[in-house]
Amino acid sequence: MKEHGTGTRDQNGALGEMKQKESDPVPDTPVGGDLVEDAVRSYTEYLVSRGKSRNTLEKYARDIRTFLRFSQGRPLDQEGLEQYRDYLKDHYKPASVNSMLVALNQYLIYLKKGELCLKLLHLEQDAERNRKRKLTREDYLCLVKQAGQNGNRRLFCMLQTLGSTGIRIGELPFITVECLDQKTASVTFNGRTREILLPESLVKLLKRYCREMGLESGPVFVTRGGRPMDRRNVWKEMKQLCREAGVDTEKVFPHNFRHMFADSYYAREMDIVRLADCLGSSGGDSGPHPSMTGQVVKYRERLEVRLEEEIKN
Repeated sequence: MKEHGTGTRDQNGALGEMKQKESDPVPDTPVGGDLVEDAVRSYTEYLVSRGKSRNTLEKYARDIRTFLRFSQGRPLDQEGLEQYRDYLKDHYKPASVNSMLVALNQYLIYLKKGELCLKLLHLEQDAERNRKRKLTREDYLCLVKQAGQNGNRRLFCMLQTLGSTGIRIGELPFITVECLDQKTASVTFNGRTREILLPESLVKLLKRYCREMGLESGPVFVTRGGRPMDRRNVWKEMKQLCREAGVDTEKVFPHNFRHMFADSYYAREMDIVRLADCLGSSGGDSGPHPSMTGQVVKYRERLEVRLEEEIKN
């Protein structure tokens, strides 16, 4: 059985179409290639207007293309959709089926046919699997210490930035030399902007790093060529660090640092509204907007990770 999400790259480096096994063909029905591609293109333009990431665009386009090829000549009704779900169950692993159904449901909403959305498969092993993949604070400290021992100052500082702020990997370019003096970073994602307060200890760490690297402006975390670090650069370094630190590589994927930040913050503050602001999950332009300087200072203190003492132990 071919796991969904794999693919090949053509000469231009673009993600190729998933290759089905001969025993796993998309049903042999008229494809109507132009119509399918027109529909996929129109939907992709809609997703772009909604601020979806490149990875999401590629994933949804691939999944909707699979659905449209299957459903060619079939009516778009509950029965036809359930036939498609049965087809997926026969050809993909349960987790992949659910990811493809999520893409399909979003497409149905786009078509204003949300009443046809399908239920996802119930995965009994998900809770246990997620528990095993959870990045604990102990794992996090181990990674930070290992990066420091390796002399990898960039990764050492980057890990603490992710752990102290809860920002996404793709938001690292918003952590600039200029924002360190204000101790606040203005982060824009999916068309929404939020203000991120930077803990005092993190500001001191990053200012020292900038002096060491001779950085006077622009993003703090850049490649040797001066380009902002992206998801692929960071993921590769983190995986290698895991092996060196003895941390399960399954635990370290970029979004897991947001989960760890959320767990740590909520355990301290029990404030789900403020946590949503920090993570940019509140549905609009957000961020901490205390009206008085004293409140800003107090809030920034609550974000302090205070890793220095822990890393020394």
